[in-house]
Amino acid sequence: MDSKSVASKPKELGERCRMVRQTKGLSQQQLGDMVNVTAQAISKWEKEGLSNITHIMALSNALGQNLLDDQFDQEGTVGEVGKEILSLLIAFDGLTDFRNIVYNLYGMKSDRVSNELFKLGSIGAVVREQYTDFKNEDRDVVFITAKGVIIYKNMGLLGKTISKDLVTYDEILAEGYNSYQDVVDNDKVTTILASLDNEGLGFRCDYITYLLREHFNPRETENRLKTTLYSYPETKDDCLCGESCYVDILRRLIQGTNRKEVDKLLLAGLRFWEPDPNEVYEEPKDYTYEATGLEDTEIEAIKSIFGNIETMGYEFSNELMEGFDIAEKIETYKHDNKIDLAEEEQKTERIYEFSDLPDREFDFIKRLPEEIRYRCDKWFSENEIRKFIDENYLPPKTEKEIEIDKKLHQIWDADESTLDYYYSFPDKWEENGLAGFIREKVGVPERKENKVTDK
Repeated sequence: MDSKSVASKPKELGERCRMVRQTKGLSQQQLGDMVNVTAQAISKWEKEGLSNITHIMALSNALGQNLLDDQFDQEGTVGEVGKEILSLLIAFDGLTDFRNIVYNLYGMKSDRVSNELFKLGSIGAVVREQYTDFKNEDRDVVFITAKGVIIYKNMGLLGKTISKDLVTYDEILAEGYNSYQDVVDNDKVTTILASLDNEGLGFRCDYITYLLREHFNPRETENRLKTTLYSYPETKDDCLCGESCYVDILRRLIQGTNRKEVDKLLLAGLRFWEPDPNEVYEEPKDYTYEATGLEDTEIEAIKSIFGNIETMGYEFSNELMEGFDIAEKIETYKHDNKIDLAEEEQKTERIYEFSDLPDREFDFIKRLPEEIRYRCDKWFSENEIRKFIDENYLPPKTEKEIEIDKKLHQIWDADESTLDYYYSFPDKWEENGLAGFIREKVGVPERKENKVTDK
């Protein structure tokens, strides 16, 4: 291979090898297999550098790119496919799985997409990285860089506003990490969060939600963890707080949501329904056959035929379907046979509604006298607050609660700064002892730097 300008620094060649490998979608193991070395050897070369010319040429041939070239073949400016890739990354807040890009490019082969990513990577617009994530899953993710965002802006494609949630790879590097895998390997708080079970969180969910929102981790990690931990309907934020302990307590008091109700709301979001634990759950009986004398396949045939007979005319077709109102036939059957409708209702799924929580907050604020509407310290008495805390911020009892509490203490040991904002309170609460009372009830440890050690 001829080179235009020979790079002399081994470290630079190792970094270049990593960039080309990742952009072409190869793992260290795959590249190692291509040149008959171990994945550990590839890892060492990428971190410590490449100096052996035989290794350099073998890797260059395997990657289809001369690593000694200071100038990669960029094949001109970003093409239409490249523009589409940048647009997709902007739409996904800066990063998405490689396979998601292939899916959204509608039938384009993955090799072609890899080649386009290589072009974008060679001009510093994207970074493609393969890593093992916080859930121990192998990932192949494409990130946009700050330069990629600038290129996107200069392409004149800014019909949409760039989201404030956009995360670039440069922001990850700015946090002192060398790669996304480095984030995974060193971010202990997120690792612990990823290992949390999603049930039995109780009021502890408020603090965990705060961590998911505020603790540093790139947006992709945060969203994946939220999906794992909190599989709520769209109204999830109506029952989740997670702003600060002070705000969360006020919101719970305004909503009138005690620990028991919050647990029901959480379970409703996680499971979408919650049967009465005191009775054996049964599926409500389906009386369709009894009411109509027809099996499912026969009913589907009638619906299909009646709904598609255009020669009958739209109104006549509708009239036929109305005469085949299965729900009405079932109700008539139940009534004629004196089936206890109340008993049937008890067997149906119990859905806990989230929708009325914002209404509760609105009604509370609306009822406040104008002179204290903007004085949240006047909304509840100290006794009301203390009683609420005493009844709801309880020590962990179940095995699951104990496990969650243990992991929260591991988070505090890993990064004490996670305590600073969430458990900060107004001076009034510090002075009257409410702040200390809450910290004691929750089991918040004393900051290490404030502990007095015996000499």
